[in-house]
Amino acid sequence: MKSLEYVGLAIIHQPFVADDSFGKVLLVRKSEKVPSGATLTWGFPSSPLFDDSKSLKDCLASRTKLQTNLDVDILFPIYDWLHPDQDLTDEKEHIIHRTHVHYYSAQPRYWPQKIILQEEKILEAEWVNPADVIKKFTTKYASQVRDYLQQLKIEPKQVDQAAGNG
Repeated sequence: MKSLEYVGLAIIHQPFVADDSFGKVLLVRKSEKVPSGATLTWGFPSSPLFDDSKSLKDCLASRTKLQTNLDVDILFPIYDWLHPDQDLTDEKEHIIHRTHVHYYSAQPRYWPQKIILQEEKILEAEWVNPADVIKKFTTKYASQVRDYLQQLKIEPKQVDQAAGNG
């Protein structure tokens, strides 16, 4: 039986000039195994396509809110790929699992917002300098994601206190 899962990952960068999180990217530390068998520790907030009536971007924004309490805008796609690069098969050579992974640029809808971890497998969250993101990863990452993080330039935004207080 063939299984194809769609997963979105949000590279959330903080453009608001308000505190020491300015210009950084949000990572979450998880305790879970990925289909390849590797244990994922640090990564980007993520979501499977869990509701066929919604887009993957909408599912990702909703799941990010559930995981971290952040209201985010999913801005544009960065890269997508099929994981693993080769089919995983069972003993009868049936394809058993592949994941279509979509990376998106995202940012908080307003600032300040307080991160509140609300999902059991999310152990902590940290705003990290884009140049240091890859140092925290224990699994493979796409060169396109690395390139995006290296060129990430954030246009500063002033905090709109009327927009919300997180």
